[in-house]
Amino acid sequence: MRGRHYLFIMYGMFLGSIVGATAWLFLSLVNVGIWFIWDYIPEELASPTYYTICVTTIGGILIGLAQKYLGTYPRLMPEVMSEYKETGRIEYRFVHQSTLTAMISLIFGASLGPEAALVGIIGGLCTWIGDRFTFTLKGVRELTEVGIGATLSVIFNAPLFGYLAPSENEKDRIAEISKRNKTIVYLATTFAGFLAFIWLSKLDNRGSFIVNFEKGTFALNEWIAFLPLVCIGAGLGYFYFKIEYILEKVVHPFKEYKLTIGIIGGILLGIVGTFFPYTMFSGAHELEELVHEWTEISFWLLLIVGILKLCTTAFCLTTGWRGGHLFPIIFAGTSIGYAIATVVPLDATATVALVTTAILSYSLQKPIAAILLLLMFFPINLLLPMLGAAFIGNAFPLPNHMRINNDSVANAE
Repeated sequence: MRGRHYLFIMYGMFLGSIVGATAWLFLSLVNVGIWFIWDYIPEELASPTYYTICVTTIGGILIGLAQKYLGTYPRLMPEVMSEYKETGRIEYRFVHQSTLTAMISLIFGASLGPEAALVGIIGGLCTWIGDRFTFTLKGVRELTEVGIGATLSVIFNAPLFGYLAPSENEKDRIAEISKRNKTIVYLATTFAGFLAFIWLSKLDNRGSFIVNFEKGTFALNEWIAFLPLVCIGAGLGYFYFKIEYILEKVVHPFKEYKLTIGIIGGILLGIVGTFFPYTMFSGAHELEELVHEWTEISFWLLLIVGILKLCTTAFCLTTGWRGGHLFPIIFAGTSIGYAIATVVPLDATATVALVTTAILSYSLQKPIAAILLLLMFFPINLLLPMLGAAFIGNAFPLPNHMRINNDSVANAE
């Protein structure tokens, strides 16, 4: 039995090295592309007044062509996880299409995160590796979930987030490997993934996505404002899904015109980004700037940026610019939390923590996973109110179309 545990550990270390290296390579290529298009060219050339709109329009053309000739990629995280739940594997034949389309979206400024693309890419690679290990380690294909979890942990620099995020609220299935062995593989995979990612990141001096907020205090005023702030956060989550649903209904009749829809998405992204630059990109790097500069920004600008961030993310997703929404949601919650702190006598960090926790928990429908992720950002002394915000925010009802989709997935299982 001990020898079998060693085999699981070796498999996890091997898998983790691939996860860390793949995540680093993907993000490095995206960062190089962003630097070349958004920094190098404008500095070397006299960029036109409407440079942002020109770039995003070109991106829209490329997205439209990719959607038309390569397919609807990358798949979103719920789609990937739904396939895994139904089949126990993630198809890897289309990894190159997903990679190319995702890189175009991220490089050309989409208000989206890299997690959706990386989950599909690395999940497919894990399935491919599992197929090659079938005769060595029984049940290894079921450990694709471990690779997905390790990917999320590496991307968000939150070791426990990836362990719980894919499976929280899900009923355990009868697996060919025990939960203990799954935990062993996950720990080994995540450890090796972090080592590979951190070591390779030293080559390009990339900083962490994690932003350390100032130490917050939670006194009487914050407790009085607790429920209203949580309601605002959950309400923002409802608003985001409702906007996405409305846009999907508007765009759906024109789904065949992928090139046109992609261009429209690029033009609108460029228009909004020209006037409100914070609405572009995932928000991961912009979040650090916001944390240091929010005191110099007005209430209305912080509020508008936060709302537009949610709207831009929803519009990107419905016009073919596909990717993840976790980073943009965290940024939007932070911006709106700071907006509230500018006009109400509350601790800024505590206000942001409650609003962001509520909107993320509502969006994920996984309160513990949301807490494990956000504790990497916020001080530990806010854990108790954040736990309350996560569970209360998660208790708010989803829009009707979201409940129908969740029920459909549950029935399919």
